[in-house]
Amino acid sequence: MEETLTCTPATFSQVFGRQGQLMQATVQSLNSLNDQIAHFMVNRPSTLSRDDEAFKPGERDTLKKSMSLMRHLLMDAQV
Repeated sequence: MEETLTCTPATFSQVFGRQGQLMQATVQSLNSLNDQIAHFMVNRPSTLSRDDEAFKPGERDTLKKSMSLMRHLLMDAQV
């Protein structure tokens, strides 16, 4: 059975380096998502700011609270 396994051996440094790359990519992705949410909250698309009928009563507040919660969760995850 061992003969059928074709796994190339990796050193600790290679594995640790790969994990570091994955972590860096994850943090960059979280930073990007956080920036996009912040931008959306500050600069709403013109269709949302002009069209008050796009949301039912209370939906705008729910959206704002949800965006704030997502930003806080992202910041906690980054720490």
